[in-house]
Amino acid sequence: MKQVDTVYVNAAWVFVVFRVLHSIVHCTFNLIILRFYLYLFATLAVWFIAIRAALMHFT
Repeated sequence: MKQVDTVYVNAAWVFVVFRVLHSIVHCTFNLIILRFYLYLFATLAVWFIAIRAALMHFT
């Protein structure tokens, strides 16, 4: 569809980085509140990608 731009790529990398950090925290000192925020930011990145794609598709 050729609709991927640098915003999508950067958001995807944000997702990857926060998921890796989440896994590192989970496998080491396992601070739950930190894990939650890392997961939250990763989830927000995915929602940003999904909402932006939907807006581009339906407008």
